[in-house]
Amino acid sequence: ASIRGNFSLAVRNEFGLWARADRSSIGESVRISTRGTGTKLRAIGFGNGDDTSVVVDHQTLRVPLDAKGRCSVQLELSFEGAVAFLVAEMEERGARQVLPVCTMPILSSKGLGNQDESIAECRNYVDVLLQHANEVQARQCRPFILPSSSKQELLAAEAPGRLGIAGKVWDAALATVRWLSVGDRAVRWISGKRILEVGSGTGALGLYLAAAFPVREVVITDLPDSIPLMEANVALNRLSRCLSRGAARSLRCRSLPWGDEDAARAVAEEMGGTEKIDLIIASDCVYEPEGYEPLVSTLCNLCHHGGAEVFIAYRYRNPESYRFFDMLRAEFD
Repeated sequence: ASIRGNFSLAVRNEFGLWARADRSSIGESVRISTRGTGTKLRAIGFGNGDDTSVVVDHQTLRVPLDAKGRCSVQLELSFEGAVAFLVAEMEERGARQVLPVCTMPILSSKGLGNQDESIAECRNYVDVLLQHANEVQARQCRPFILPSSSKQELLAAEAPGRLGIAGKVWDAALATVRWLSVGDRAVRWISGKRILEVGSGTGALGLYLAAAFPVREVVITDLPDSIPLMEANVALNRLSRCLSRGAARSLRCRSLPWGDEDAARAVAEEMGGTEKIDLIIASDCVYEPEGYEPLVSTLCNLCHHGGAEVFIAYRYRNPESYRFFDMLRAEFD
């Protein structure tokens, strides 16, 4: 397959903002590379009309950023398999780390199917991905390296324009991934467990747990509007072969608004009852004070009559966040 198109990128902070001072701390240029089988990449034009790029090889291109942290280039991509991606990352590391970003998958009917899946199954994943990604207006992906010798990447599509804060990968998910990769922490907290994540957003953390560790079950939950993005990410990682068939079967996406006792009961019953839940994860859920009481209420409902542990990862953002932990201490040991 071969495709031509415009590739535009802007380096921004986690809230989508840019300050002039950021320019000196992030590096000077972006490396655009490919993922896929038999990929070849060629630049055919530039947004500013000035060809200042450097071709590293037939799979990699280096493009300078302008004064506002942006670049634009017209590309021609050819590939032999069913799925290909473009990946952008900083060419050199500045004082501040900038996370890499991928395009949404570029798909071809050629090469669909593998040892694990039939062509029909893969086409179903394509249909699910396209339907749900378009529904939430997903425009980009974040890659995660799985903790294995293969260095395989897990992908999380983002849709902040449509879903707001629920539509992007946040810092606490990344910090949790790194924390679990140290020593035997994953054995202690994750392996062999039935895990329920609240406020999953993109589903990136739950996908990582299902893909990287021998879990019994992972249920990722959020508001109903976020379910299509989570479903799209499951399909995306099956197509890119980051998520095995077994891992996909252990993973489910469910609606669970905080403070909704009936929804919490329904999710728990589907997992076999609260006594069957081993671990509840809340990653970057402690931000707006109006959400503190509903979140604590949901955690209490999920732990009712059970012995589940609660794992919370958060970044300090609100001076009122101590109230959440005061509420939590009043209900939990």
